[in-house]
Amino acid sequence: KPNIKHMAMLNILRVAAFQPVTTGFGPYMQLRFKDKSPNYITFVMVSGIMGIIANLNIKFIAKKIGRKQVIVFGFLFYALEDIGYGIIQESFYIAFFVPASFAFLCFTANTMLDSVTSSFVSSEEQGATMGAMSQCRAIASFVLTIPCGLLFSYSDKLSKEYREKENVNDVYFQGFPFLVFSIFGFIGA
Repeated sequence: KPNIKHMAMLNILRVAAFQPVTTGFGPYMQLRFKDKSPNYITFVMVSGIMGIIANLNIKFIAKKIGRKQVIVFGFLFYALEDIGYGIIQESFYIAFFVPASFAFLCFTANTMLDSVTSSFVSSEEQGATMGAMSQCRAIASFVLTIPCGLLFSYSDKLSKEYREKENVNDVYFQGFPFLVFSIFGFIGA
């Protein structure tokens, strides 16, 4: 059905938007804040707490701004979160609270996509449909994990070379992979 095909495509884009965070976020933040580990933990906690609060209030949020709007804004926030992680430098580390707070609607959009998908089909087809969505996410994750890891490794290598050559700490292209994968968030929206 056309609706299911659209939802399958959205699920692929959801994984593509989420991939940099799941693949490279931990090592990236540890490299960026190697001598500021409490801040690294704080940003991870803020993202997690925002996701929990969003999912606890998902019915209220959906009623307030609508289910489709939650998904659209969720994808936009994925993109903006990746851009934030890509461009904010170590000297402005406190600004990482902004992209970390974008996790609020990202997590809500995740839950809402599954809810909207199941509402498109009859109760007999829901199991097969949700299985298809899960397979779309798994395929996208499998296909993107290696390129994403290579991008992060390559940008880390470039940033090390640049820091040693120029004797500086902040390197703007260190977050380049996040900028690449933010494109999927905009396409999804």
